Amino acid sequence: MIRRNTHTRAADRRASAALLLFAVGATLASTACTDTGPRPPPSAIKAGELGNGGFTFTCDDSVVCAKYTNTAQNFPKAVALGSTFRAQFVPNPGTDVDVSVSRTQVDVGVDGKQSAFSIDGVGRTWLSRGPEGLAALKPGYATITAKNSLGQLVDYAVIRIAEADAIVVYDGAFKAGSSAPARITAINMKVGERRTFRALARAKNEDLAGAVRFDWKSLDESVLQIESLTEGTVTVLAKAAGKTALSTEGASLVSKTDAEVTP
Repeated sequence: MIRRNTHTRAADRRASAALLLFAVGATLASTACTDTGPRPPPSAIKAGELGNGGFTFTCDDSVVCAKYTNTAQNFPKAVALGSTFRAQFVPNPGTDVDVSVSRTQVDVGVDGKQSAFSIDGVGRTWLSRGPEGLAALKPGYATITAKNSLGQLVDYAVIRIAEADAIVVYDGAFKAGSSAPARITAINMKVGERRTFRALARAKNEDLAGAVRFDWKSLDESVLQIESLTEGTVTVLAKAAGKTALSTEGASLVSKTDAEVTP
């Protein structure tokens, strides 16, 4: 029987460990590029400044981001002050970046899938990170970063945070597309009818991305009743003939939409 000395056995163990780490690293590199499904279209990706990949944008506004999937097919030009959103990093094909993952540090997207990169903002002046993603705190230009689980910077991008000057109320059934939703300036309903509405923040006639928390109130619940509030959508019920208004408050603004209920 051939005996192996201590030095040989130690070398074998080191070689086996190296092979295992290489295999794990290769698997994670593949997962990082594909765990969110097919690669998004180029318009949905904002290129990182370091050239290692780009960022995609998700939020619950049903205009800039698609309803149900919450994904933006076009990376937004600006996000609303006070809104929340999420971003994920998409490495460029063939980019050699360290994607070693600690499962306590991975980012979780709105679809529940895990990413090999942690997304955050630089400092806490413009952005803060919480359970709903990144929150826009101050108008100006903010930097979002993608880091691996070792805390090493992989890439970064700059986004603009804008203060809204208007609230737009629109039909809750609107689906995101190339056109902006028609602004509802007056509500006309029949007794017993139900309708759903949503709202978005706008600045200088530009729709702002990001989920803004809006508070809805009917100025006369006996005429128009707030029936439910679900994921940014309000459902109202026409109770009796009369005139009232639907109040929408958010993004430091208040908007009132006249409403009339007829028999």
